[in-house]
Amino acid sequence: MLAPEPTKLVSLTKAFVTGPLRRHEAVLIFGLAAVAFVWLKHLDAASGLLAFAMDHERLPLADLWSIFSLFGVALITIVYRRNQDLRGENRARQAAEAASWNLARHDTLTGLPNRRYFTELVTTALHGVGDDDTRVAVLVFDLTGFNAVNEIYGRHTGDQALLEIAQGISAILDPGTIVARVGGDEFAILQPNIATRDDPLHLAHIIVKAIGRASVAGDTAGTLGACIGITIAPEDGTQVDAILRRADIALRYAKESGRASIRFFEPAMNERVETRGWIERGLRAALPKNAITPYYQPVVSLKNNAIVGFEMLARWDSPDFGAVSPDVFISIAEETGLIKELGDRLLRQACRDAKHWPPHLELAVNISPRQLHDKTLGLRILSILAETGFSPHRLEIEITESALVGDIDIARQVIGDLRSAGVRIALDDFGTGYATLSQLVALRFDKIKIDRSFIGRLGKDSDSTVIVRAIIALVQGLGLTATAEGIEEAAQCGALRAYGCDQGQGFLFSEALSAREVPRLLATPLPANSVA
Repeated sequence: MLAPEPTKLVSLTKAFVTGPLRRHEAVLIFGLAAVAFVWLKHLDAASGLLAFAMDHERLPLADLWSIFSLFGVALITIVYRRNQDLRGENRARQAAEAASWNLARHDTLTGLPNRRYFTELVTTALHGVGDDDTRVAVLVFDLTGFNAVNEIYGRHTGDQALLEIAQGISAILDPGTIVARVGGDEFAILQPNIATRDDPLHLAHIIVKAIGRASVAGDTAGTLGACIGITIAPEDGTQVDAILRRADIALRYAKESGRASIRFFEPAMNERVETRGWIERGLRAALPKNAITPYYQPVVSLKNNAIVGFEMLARWDSPDFGAVSPDVFISIAEETGLIKELGDRLLRQACRDAKHWPPHLELAVNISPRQLHDKTLGLRILSILAETGFSPHRLEIEITESALVGDIDIARQVIGDLRSAGVRIALDDFGTGYATLSQLVALRFDKIKIDRSFIGRLGKDSDSTVIVRAIIALVQGLGLTATAEGIEEAAQCGALRAYGCDQGQGFLFSEALSAREVPRLLATPLPANSVA
């Protein structure tokens, strides 16, 4: 057995001297002290210890040596036991540290590396990149359709799907390639030592196919999908933060391209993201200033060519970016959580403006999908109506078909809160493929708005004409109001009137106007060609 190192011996001795005595150590030392006391009791007080030790007749030196030997053996035994205890404690501490390290760097569900550990692995892989021909690829993806799986089948099934996908992907990777779970349904792959861009591209295609074949709940294969963003070092950077951020940017573009899309990072993507960041900061500054204002486009009765109300549309004329498209800043507001504040501010101002209109005119306001998933939305709208004194019976809330994808129970609760107060509910963009007939009945809509994509092809595409006529017939059969969006030509208006459509809106009647321009429009007859 090797002798302990000097530093270790010192630490053991210190632990023995300074550490608390255990029960068996204290008993042993107390017993030895008692034996020594009995022997020393025979010592003459005047002669002292030295004389006692030299008095062979009363106490031989051998006996005294035995006493000290006994003490020595006891001390060695105690030191040995203490050393064994310290070794055991050290092993337990090392095991605990290893378990803690593993827990802090791995996902508890799948056992894969987590974001923290993946970042460390990418950092290590990037060492030396750029000094030679070494190239490293990072692929990031999340699961499209995963939220629907959670909502339909429950989170237990969602967890099973994540575990199955993690195991499946791990099985198809080459040695040295690492997959990590870096978020709820987000995964990342580190592919070291690639030869060309074809290597990560080939792997991405394999992953997309594997996820598409994954069975979530027995017969639900194909429910899940994936889009993948790819970065390559050193072309896209040599710092871990840059590589991971640009992979996320590429993923965002892949999602915009559609299901199962794969995109490599490109410098132009970064410029767009920076622009988006500037717009987000501008949006945050604009909200407290009420710089985003409501505009109003008239809704016209096709029966008598009279204005029956206005739809509120948001407009933002930024001093830094000019006129920003609503599609841009509303999507940013939804992603950043600013949509709640933006929606409340616009509704409050629109109600104040509409109070000055003739009392028979209605105000229609769009609600985004993100807003509809907020349980408090209905109560907040009613609170704003009470605050502004605007009648609930004059308010119409428009919900897009895409908003019905998600928690239908929350949508039903919000709609119920509003309808009980007299607010009308319209289904916007009908025909884009989300709403079902059962939802039309269950959610009790008052109005159906036909998507502008069908109106724009009316008279030019026979299929669109058939679809428009069928939608109008369906709406009439349900006893609801049919409204056509995007009317720009008199011929479209005439055809819709002939098919029995109730209302219409579009540039043929008027573009969206500011609040101060609405009285002028109300005092001016609509264009004669809209009556044809």
